[in-house]
Amino acid sequence: MVFNVSSTAYQITSPPALPFIIQGTGISNNSGVIQNFVATTDNTGSSGSFQFGIDATAGDSTTFITAAATVSGGLPAIVQFVDEANAGSATIINNGAILSGATGGETDFWNTTKGDRANITNKAGVVSGATGGTTFFTFSASAEEAIITSEGAATNGAAGGKTAFQSRSRATHATLIANGGINGGTGGVIEFTDSSDGGTAQVKVFGDGNLDISAHNPVPVVIGSLEGDGEVLLGPQELSIGANNLSTTFSGVIQDSGSVVKTGTGTLTLSRASIYTGGTTVNAGTLKVGNRRGSATGNGAVAVRAGKLSGDGIIAGATSIGTGSGAGAFLAPAAGGSKATTLTIQALIFKADGLQL
Repeated sequence: MVFNVSSTAYQITSPPALPFIIQGTGISNNSGVIQNFVATTDNTGSSGSFQFGIDATAGDSTTFITAAATVSGGLPAIVQFVDEANAGSATIINNGAILSGATGGETDFWNTTKGDRANITNKAGVVSGATGGTTFFTFSASAEEAIITSEGAATNGAAGGKTAFQSRSRATHATLIANGGINGGTGGVIEFTDSSDGGTAQVKVFGDGNLDISAHNPVPVVIGSLEGDGEVLLGPQELSIGANNLSTTFSGVIQDSGSVVKTGTGTLTLSRASIYTGGTTVNAGTLKVGNRRGSATGNGAVAVRAGKLSGDGIIAGATSIGTGSGAGAFLAPAAGGSKATTLTIQALIFKADGLQL
């Protein structure tokens, strides 16, 4: 599908039960204006869809809108990528439902498809009992450099949007955002299940927006960085933070029985108390704590195997610096600053390769 230089702006609609299938090279927009694609639903529960197959692309300067189901139990409108298709730099908006029990609009990445540089928004449900829009990555799909935002709901009992990585899918280099809800509406969700992987993705959670890895297989979930003031739900899993080497501050709460591992060359600052119990390991970079009450690392043990532990916060768990035979680990409360700093640790052990700076 080609929009020539002289083309005006169009709106192309996929009505219920009539999928719009795009294969080959996909969409080429040379018009210089945004071309709009809308998948709709009806009160019989049917829905429209745009389906990209083979190696088709959603192109540049294109906007896709998926409608929510308009009846309880009905099908939402969908943008679907299969085979080796990609989203290009399209804007995709998955609308939230406006009826209790109805499902929000949906975008699916299957097989080895890619999010490329798309900007995707999962809108929240509008009324109590309504779900938000959702973006799914499954099989071996990857988000690449997409920016995906799951909005929080603004109505009591309404659900926020959701971004879900399933099977062996990968977030790759994406920016994943979950915003908080207001007025009793729930926040957006970023979820990793099965054997999915966060790659070097930037994860940003705010308010009651959350990162949820609780249903992941019992292997570490790796992400690039974590920031914001939202929630992290570990379940019994291990979350590894730092693969993109960025320095970030997280002022939210990490919870459940799982553990946290700091990797990469950047600094992760935990500025608020958390309640996870599985312990914390520093393998590289700097873990900085700045909480004023409670424990920044929950009540589990803290092991600094390499890198630095710094800050002026409080750590409740038994803390060890070094491994006894490693390359060196450091307790450096004032690292990166010019003033003397007091770091409060309830129990501290230095091993042979552990040093205080």
